[in-house]
Amino acid sequence: AEKKNPTARLSKTLEPLRGEYDHILLDCPPTINLLAENVFAAADVIVVPLIPTTLSLMAHRQLLDFLAANGYKNSRVYAFFSMVDGRKKMHRELIAQARGEYEHVLDAAIPYLSHVEQMGVYRAPVGVFAASSPAAAAYDQLWQELHTAITP
Repeated sequence: AEKKNPTARLSKTLEPLRGEYDHILLDCPPTINLLAENVFAAADVIVVPLIPTTLSLMAHRQLLDFLAANGYKNSRVYAFFSMVDGRKKMHRELIAQARGEYEHVLDAAIPYLSHVEQMGVYRAPVGVFAASSPAAAAYDQLWQELHTAITP
């Protein structure tokens, strides 16, 4: 009898879709549990949003260590910063530290702006209700950079 592998369920479910789409994006909660392990097993790329705080960088280190310890493809983890206030020295320093310490930290950063928060109010991407805003430009830059990094 074939042994069940609960971390392979999502991968098996997504397999028929791989030929139909260029990219399949899954938005997941920031935790390590069975769902996350299914995502790690199924994903070609993992994109991790970070906020410029020491706790966020520690959590990122824990994620990378977990992936390495469990045989997941650590080299395909891309991180980007969100909720960035460029006026804060600590934000600038932590971003520089992360870019020096980790591979694949994207240059694009999502600023801490009201348009970003308003996405929840409008229930729409910022590009829909504030297309010419700095927040929309930041998300566009993020996608362009990520798309370039992950497209063979």
